[in-house]
Amino acid sequence: MKNVQKELLFISKTISKLSAKVEKLAQELMGGDAGKASAKKAKAPRRNKKTKVKQAVRKSPAKKATPRKRTVSKGVASGAGILDTVYGMISRSRNGVSVAQLREKTDFEVRQVNNAIYKLKQKGKIEALSRGVYGKKKG
Repeated sequence: MKNVQKELLFISKTISKLSAKVEKLAQELMGGDAGKASAKKAKAPRRNKKTKVKQAVRKSPAKKATPRKRTVSKGVASGAGILDTVYGMISRSRNGVSVAQLREKTDFEVRQVNNAIYKLKQKGKIEALSRGVYGKKKG
C-alpha cells in the first residue's frame, strides 16, 4: 500500500512538471505575453470618483449572406411549384423520366426531386416504371 502511495505521489509530481513545461512552451509559441494573460486573471481598472469607466460599444452582428435563389430553367414555368413542375415533366414523357433527368431539366436539388416524387406517389399521380424511372399513373 505504501509503495502504491509513493508511486502515485511520484506520478502527480511528474505530471505537474510536465504541465509547467507545456505552459512554458505554449507561452513561447504565442509570443510570450499572450500565454500569461490567459493564465492570470485580468484586474479590473480602479475607479476614481472623478473618472467614469467608458462602456464598451457593442458591434452589431455581421449580416449573414442571403442564399441565392435558384431559377427554374429550360422552359419550366417559373410560377409553378416544385410538385407541379416535376409532375408536368413526368406526365409529358412517354417512357418515363429518371431522377437524374429531372434534376438536369429543373435545376432542383436531389432532396427536392425525391420529396416531390414521394409526394406525387402518395397522391397516386405517378408510379415507378423501374428503379429510378417514374411515369404518369395510368387509369
